[in-house]
Amino acid sequence: MGLFRFVTIDRCGSTNTELLDHPELYPPYTALRALVQTAGKGRWGRRWADVGVDQGLALSLLFPLENSEDPFRIPLLSVLGVHRVLRRRGVESRYRWPNDLYVRGRKICGILNEARFCGEKGLFVTGIGVNVNQQEEDFPPEVRERALSLKMLSGREEDPGRIAGEVVDEIEGMVREGVSRERAVVSLEPLCDISPGEAVTLRLPLNRSVTGLFLGLGSRGELRVKAEGRELLLSEGEVERVVR
Repeated sequence: MGLFRFVTIDRCGSTNTELLDHPELYPPYTALRALVQTAGKGRWGRRWADVGVDQGLALSLLFPLENSEDPFRIPLLSVLGVHRVLRRRGVESRYRWPNDLYVRGRKICGILNEARFCGEKGLFVTGIGVNVNQQEEDFPPEVRERALSLKMLSGREEDPGRIAGEVVDEIEGMVREGVSRERAVVSLEPLCDISPGEAVTLRLPLNRSVTGLFLGLGSRGELRVKAEGRELLLSEGEVERVVR
């Protein structure tokens, strides 16, 4: 018997919000897919492009927060799971820290992680968006040149439901195996879309930014950057621009 209970609903605003707002419907270890998502969320308050029927994958997995490692480990497992599913389709995606996958410099997958606490109990949700059958004109104009779908790569339509099942299976397998945060980093570091020594601009909390040289990943998934003559180990932020 699988660890996750798989639920598909016709429509919602955000699969992450749906899971967190309705614990009476969705216990921990629920995997929720929406056929249509109308208010998907990205990092820093951005919106994820709306998902129409059979266009993209809107999937969220709900976990109990059982230890301090899970908010760092689960996102890494999610990225690895999607990467493996794409690879089986002949797509070699690259990891863009902290939670995205890119192909040919364009985004094909974004992952948003959220936590919520009620007393001493906590819930953690990882929301996975994959561009599956969109054509370029299906994306909002402001992201059209930066987004990519499986169909744009292969010319073939894929079944988002099947991809969802495979992603859940991959993540579940790693959870059952007890794959650690450190082991996930070892698998992800060779997949980085930035090479050591390349200059990057990083967006940080509180409207700050820093430009430095990418050194690699820390043993626990942090970003290692050399800036202002010293090495920084960053656990928050995102890569805003690769200077090539």
